[in-house]
Amino acid sequence: MFVVVNGPPGSGKTTLAHELAPLLGLPLISKDVIKEALMGVWGAQDVEVSRRLGRAAIAAVFSVAGNTSSGAVLEANFRRSVARVELARLPGSIIEVFCTCPRDLCLARYRQRSEGRAAGHFDSERSDEEIWNEETANPVAGEWPVIEIDTAQPVDVQALLITLHSLGPAIPLHTPSRERAARASVGVPLERVSEHLDWKGCNHGGSVDDLDLSDGVAGKTKGERRPR
Repeated sequence: MFVVVNGPPGSGKTTLAHELAPLLGLPLISKDVIKEALMGVWGAQDVEVSRRLGRAAIAAVFSVAGNTSSGAVLEANFRRSVARVELARLPGSIIEVFCTCPRDLCLARYRQRSEGRAAGHFDSERSDEEIWNEETANPVAGEWPVIEIDTAQPVDVQALLITLHSLGPAIPLHTPSRERAARASVGVPLERVSEHLDWKGCNHGGSVDDLDLSDGVAGKTKGERRPR
């Protein structure tokens, strides 16, 4: 089982993924952790180099996950038009957890966190359009369930575990308060998950080399949902 924690930069996906992974008993494969390791070896002299390292990091996420038979929690802001193909190749079932919040809040969080991040990310040189666009502001939504989480408010992680378990019974329930969690809200009612099951999104070809994540502005493609 692969739990894909996705969302635009500043949406809170990293925080949520770090909470979920130990509760699910799964390893966490995080794009930014890999990217910062690469920056430590090769450096990032400018924003273009940072973008290339971002592409290398996401390629590493897919490569490591593809060789992980026990499953994992994957965390990144996945580019829809290519990640849909790459995620579908993983050796196991997938549930996507998409973190969403209003655009202004997301951008404000991103700008605020940039003060404490490694300089090699070059956050201050990223435009709002690079951070929030058609590719980042919508879930990948392939042939798997999608749970949308409103991260503008505190997330009830225990309730999210209940929802994940209902969609993937192999996921353990590490919670002493199952009844309370089942009654709580995770941002989106479970019945809304089914809205994504038949939505095909965009099904474009491409390779991992095309990935740019938040590191590049993605153009609009026919049939895509508008950013919220």
